[in-house]
Amino acid sequence: MEQEAVRKMKEGDFEGARKIILDIEDCIRAEPSLYSRKSLLEKVARLKDIYNAHDVLEAPTIPFRNYTSFKKQENGLDGIKSKRYIKDVNDGVVSIEDCIEVVIENCCNTVFSHFRCDKSVVLNNIKNCKVSCSGHQIRVNGCQDVELEVHTSTGVFLQNSKGIVVKKYGAEKNNKFEDVYDFSSPFESRNYTIFSNQE
Repeated sequence: MEQEAVRKMKEGDFEGARKIILDIEDCIRAEPSLYSRKSLLEKVARLKDIYNAHDVLEAPTIPFRNYTSFKKQENGLDGIKSKRYIKDVNDGVVSIEDCIEVVIENCCNTVFSHFRCDKSVVLNNIKNCKVSCSGHQIRVNGCQDVELEVHTSTGVFLQNSKGIVVKKYGAEKNNKFEDVYDFSSPFESRNYTIFSNQE
């Protein structure tokens, strides 16, 4: 796959090369062997360097807008106790009980107070929100102008999102909040900003 990606870049087929690199990144998540994952990560880094030398992507940066007036609103939950599903909340402040998994969908101008979950936090189509959470993995799909304050053991994964601000939550060790993987723009960090040092 690596040689095929290099060949496509030399031929000017950057979209084809990008898809191959994304396929290799998908293999990393599924690979059970630590050694193989490390090898695949090195391969992806080499390919991204080659790609960036041949093609420069241009994507606009959209600044995060702060909203200060919120009304308190209870979260609407559907599903079993171990999984929280919150959707269609606008202009609110939401608190979520600690659980195994959380999905937040179609929300706007809302603050989600800090919560913890054992597995994934999935954010789908939320705009102008602030989310504070601790989870194994943070997935962000189709979101815009979102401030994340997170503690994660694997990283933050973006797709079709822009204007994402990622901050560290708490002082616990092994926080991989700086490991942000943007599948829509895997070679540059124009869709998100990381704030490493906080008071």
